[in-house]
Amino acid sequence: MRSITGARSTGAWDLLYAVEGDLPGGVLLHPSENGFDEGVSYTLNASQTDISARIANITAGGSGFGDYNAPPRFSLAGAQGKFALVIEEEGVYWPDKGTPSTHIVKPARKELLGLEELEAASLHLASQIRGVKAAHAELREFGGVTAFTVERFDRERDEAGNVRRLHMEDLTQALGREPAFKYSVSAPQTIRLLRTFGIDDDVQYEFVRQLAFNVGISNADAHAKNYSLLHTGDGRVKMTPMYDTIPMLMFPEYEQRLGMKIGNQRHAKNVSVDDWVYLSKQADLDPDRVVMIAREVSEGILANIDDAYGDTDRAKQYPDAIPTLKRLAERTLR
Repeated sequence: MRSITGARSTGAWDLLYAVEGDLPGGVLLHPSENGFDEGVSYTLNASQTDISARIANITAGGSGFGDYNAPPRFSLAGAQGKFALVIEEEGVYWPDKGTPSTHIVKPARKELLGLEELEAASLHLASQIRGVKAAHAELREFGGVTAFTVERFDRERDEAGNVRRLHMEDLTQALGREPAFKYSVSAPQTIRLLRTFGIDDDVQYEFVRQLAFNVGISNADAHAKNYSLLHTGDGRVKMTPMYDTIPMLMFPEYEQRLGMKIGNQRHAKNVSVDDWVYLSKQADLDPDRVVMIAREVSEGILANIDDAYGDTDRAKQYPDAIPTLKRLAERTLR
């Protein structure tokens, strides 16, 4: 990073001074009190060759950080290597100090073949279910290679068409926890947090709807950093659309315990209506409404799961996966 930026040293502040731009947690660092001019046009063209080379580096197990004729940036969290782009009608650009990104490219490593296809399919499935909001994602081609590409929902355009950042924080951040404790945050804790913010009941039940979807597709990795809040700027807080939704039973080599248990159940296959009722009592929610949400989501999964996952390579590799998910949905409907 020092070599690429020309920083004076590898000390934290020297590196940050050299990089400027976005930092984790929605912070903008700039040596001038006037900060950045967010009305500046995008100028750093991202060539298909550079983008495909960066994708190849991550797929091979690299970090995706290197000299790709792009500014060095480290503001994207998560276990998978990823990078940000600006994708506009007139072209594709690298974001820089004053120009926010619009999309995130997240290639899958070779040992996770099929992950990109499944994640895109899961978000499509979520978007088909009544009341569930999901990030818009697709498998997009760059220079002859494809990668999972998701449109950022922590952005908005002003009247002049300029892209502006919105403040987003995941539940781990909102609770003041270190990232290492992302699996220790519970669903009742989350609902109590939302209530503390003074958020109306609808947002609390929107979280329940997202939770029900992740349970319904057996997404065991739906921890507190995979649910987020969006600060809209007018004092309101709401749930972001869903993201990082993977049916983990199609990756049986990984942990299958739920990131947030439902009632006393740690595995999606064991969750029943009684467990949703128990969760509602733990969180002081209306049991009838919670059960209704869980059933609506299960019905939506049953109606759309074949279309979403049927043609994916992972579903063909694990032919019992879709029938297993259907049985899980039917268990909730009983």
